[in-house]
Amino acid sequence: MKKFILMLIVALSFNTVAMAGEKLENKYQIAMDMSQLNAYLGLSVTQYSKVESVNKFFANQLANLAKSTAANKEESIRVAIMNNCRMMKPLLEEAQYAKYTKMLLMMAKNAGIENIEIQ
Repeated sequence: MKKFILMLIVALSFNTVAMAGEKLENKYQIAMDMSQLNAYLGLSVTQYSKVESVNKFFANQLANLAKSTAANKEESIRVAIMNNCRMMKPLLEEAQYAKYTKMLLMMAKNAGIENIEIQ
């Protein structure tokens, strides 16, 4: 009985650690799939390639942050999101940019990142 209880405690602690790790990993999965982004924003052919390169850069930044051991990861994610918006703004029309920022903020909030100010 004692072994069973210890095994149960170990199993529950592994489960808790795994769930915490998932929450942390979700913070770095904010970059969007290009096919979904294209469908949502209705990108032109010229916009598509430019937006795709900015999106890849953003995804690489987030991947590097996920591997980083920096203490200020949360702030680094905020900075990456704001920089992404600065790079996207000249590429998108006003209505597209409004939809993009709305979607990006929603994804960030779902990942547990709050208090992002986008101009």
